[in-house]
Formats: sequence, structure tokens, C-alpha cells
Amino acid sequence: GQLETIQVLLKSGISEADKNTALALAAAHGHLGTVRFFLASGISEADRETALQNAAANGQLEIIRFFLDSGISEADREIALLAAVDYGTLDLVRL
Repeated sequence: GQLETIQVLLKSGISEADKNTALALAAAHGHLGTVRFFLASGISEADRETALQNAAANGQLEIIRFFLDSGISEADREIALLAAVDYGTLDLVRL
């Protein structure tokens, strides 16, 4: 599946920018396994924030819950809330 493809791409040496794009897209489209994989492999705080914003903007409750359960900072919580408000994803505002 998708996760196996990403693992192959990482082994082939994709750029950091491509890795971060893949994380952002995975978060936006609700691919939790892929998001978990990238977070476990280490990403920058900025890339984590982008993924969180994309998940919030696209109403990906499962991804947002995962971020919340993983102990995100208060600043990241605010980022998710603001993105949810901006994009009208009311279910996320309630989290």
C-alpha cells in the first residue's frame, strides 16, 4: 500500500522537501499510518505544524486526535484550532 511505497522512496533517498510534502498530504487526506511513520522517523517542528494545519483544514479528526494524544505543544493546539476555524471544520473546534 501507500506506506510501503513511501518506505521504498525514503530508502531511495528522496529529498527532505519531498518527505515533508508527503507528510503534509498524508495528514490532509487522513492517512494515519503514514503520518505515524513520518513522525517516528523524525521531522522538524515546522513540518509537524504544516501537517497539523493540513489535517485541521481538511477535517481529519483521526489525525488531529493522534497529534493531540502524542503530546503536541500548546502552540500547536492553537494552530490546529485556528486552522479549524478558518476552514469551518466545527468538529475539530469541539476537540
